[in-house]
Amino acid sequence: MFKSLSIFCVFLFWSCQGAPVDKTKIWQEEVDALETIDQKVDFLEEIYTSLASARTASNNAMKLHGRNSEKHLEIKEQYKTVRKDALGKTEAYLNTYGYPSIMKLGGLAAYTPIFVIQNCEGLKTRQRNFTIIYDGYTFGDITNDAFYRYLAGMYYLEYKTDFIPDPSQDSKTQIKVLLKALQYE
Repeated sequence: MFKSLSIFCVFLFWSCQGAPVDKTKIWQEEVDALETIDQKVDFLEEIYTSLASARTASNNAMKLHGRNSEKHLEIKEQYKTVRKDALGKTEAYLNTYGYPSIMKLGGLAAYTPIFVIQNCEGLKTRQRNFTIIYDGYTFGDITNDAFYRYLAGMYYLEYKTDFIPDPSQDSKTQIKVLLKALQYE
């Protein structure tokens, strides 16, 4: 009986090794623990730094070892993990505190959420966070250029073609055109 129970426990342990871990609660606890402006700045800037470093490492591995080489794919998987964590932490932050104020937290901390979301694959992540990103843009915490790139990326993902801006229009007008094309206005 003991031997059967031991074998079952070992089998159960091995079968759970590959199971994905839901880190949502952990990320939310990290965000809830942020009490000072400095802690919020450090939290957001660390997200930016880790994602930017992982993205650079993936790009460098591709250049050095070749696209889809074993080394590139290994580092690309690490990048995807970092990206997923960065998105989870960022969304927990946005849902708790709203878009970070550039005046209170500084430029890099305020840029982090849009940087993270732009680096995620797929349209759903961008759509899910649109209202908060739009608020950040409306309150001046996201630059015209960053918001334009965000919308142009959504446009490409939605219509499978690049948005071709009218060079005679200023960036605010181009943003309005994109918002209308994406049916947000």
